[in-house]
Parts: sequence; structure tokens; C-alpha cells
Amino acid sequence: MGKEKVVVVEEQGPGCFGQGIAALGVLASLFWLLNFTFGIVEIPDNLPFVGNLDEAAAAAVLFSCLRYLGFDILPFGKRGVRKTDEVIDVKTSGE
Repeated sequence: MGKEKVVVVEEQGPGCFGQGIAALGVLASLFWLLNFTFGIVEIPDNLPFVGNLDEAAAAAVLFSCLRYLGFDILPFGKRGVRKTDEVIDVKTSGE
């Protein structure tokens, strides 16, 4: 009778560095969307179609950073969380 080995894989959440980058992304996108420059820096806003792309990009960065931090505020695209409490038994050929 050989010994059976049990391998348990635990998923870790986002790291400290990733959370810091996501928080900076939230702050930068909020700063851009709140328009603290009062339209002085935003020269592309005068061009048709191109003027809305910077706000769309800032909103996309905001939503993705918030989702990374655990605040999923969009009603669509919910990711299902697979929670399994199974233990996988692994037998090697040498046993």
C-alpha cells in the first residue's frame, strides 16, 4: 500500500502591487472624468468623434479597475464564481 499524496491548490486574491495600480487607475480616471482642468488640456474634445474617445477610455479604465478591486458595478458581464471544495488526489507512476 503506497502513500497517497493530496495536492490542494488555493487561489490567492489580487496582490498589493496590483491593488495599488488599480487604485491609481481609479484616481486618474476620476480626475479625467471630473474635468478639473476646465477644458484647457482637452484639445481633442473640439474634434468630432475623437472628442468622446478620451472619456470612453477613462470610463473603461475606471470600470475595469473597480472590478479588479472587487466593486463590480456594471449590471452585465457578471462572472460566475466557481467554488469547489473538492480535493484532487494525485498518484504518481513511481508509487
